[in-house]
Amino acid sequence: MKFSQVLKMAFSSILSNKMRFFLTMLGIIIGISSVIILIGIGSGTKQDVATSISSMGTNLITINITGGRDVTVTTEELTALKSQPGIKEIAPAITSTVTPN
Repeated sequence: MKFSQVLKMAFSSILSNKMRFFLTMLGIIIGISSVIILIGIGSGTKQDVATSISSMGTNLITINITGGRDVTVTTEELTALKSQPGIKEIAPAITSTVTPN
């Protein structure tokens, strides 16, 4: 069969089944669009998480002191710790847990 005959048969088939052609094209368009949208959302979320993590810095260390109620850290200890090389800032925090009665 010649290529021109194949094209004539394809166009005649499309013209005789307009609704099927329309629904097929609509399905292809919706499928491709949804894949593009999902890939875009995934890439955007990945980039946002990477930016958030990198903004925290790679040199951030959190130290938790746990123990009984008598664990204390004095201001002098914090000042001595801050004077160590490689430590830029110190932010002490007090946390506690409460048990409901």
